[in-house]
Order: sequence, then C-alpha cells, then structure tokens
Amino acid sequence: MTSHDCGCEQAREQLADFLRRELCDKDRSEINTHLQDCPDCDEEARMELVITQTVKRCCADEPAPADLRDKVASFLRAHCGNAAPGNKD
Repeated sequence: MTSHDCGCEQAREQLADFLRRELCDKDRSEINTHLQDCPDCDEEARMELVITQTVKRCCADEPAPADLRDKVASFLRAHCGNAAPGNKD
C-alpha cells in the first residue's frame, strides 16, 4: 500500500489483517489514520472487532475440525518446511 491509496476500499481489504495486528507498521499507521478520518470505515472496524472477539470467546473451547487442522498443517509444512508444527523430520 502506498500513502496515496489508503481509501475506503484499501482499508476494508486490509481490515482483518489490521485487527489481527498482522500489518507492517507503515500499513497499520495508514489504516489507523484512515479509520480516524472516516466514520463509516471506523464503524465497520468496530463491528468487525466485536464479531471477531465474540467468535473467539464463544469458540475458545472448541477444537478445529480435523480436516481443517490437516489442511493448515499441510500448508505450513509446504511453506515452512521443517519448522512447521507437527513435522517430525
């Protein structure tokens, strides 16, 4: 993202990563600035945060389905090699 393109569309595309704190400092700062200046995007971010926190709280004791765990493990092995969790190599 560049500083000139942090509009609503860009902010909404990166909202989930922003809320999970998975953006670099520069992008996080740009999204944060946009949210401060845009009431619509700020409201969407607040609603998304409440939904995310509610799902996390309600599902905290539920294990992920086995097929999902297998897909994640396969993805991690493919992209992380020996550092992937569960890799016995």
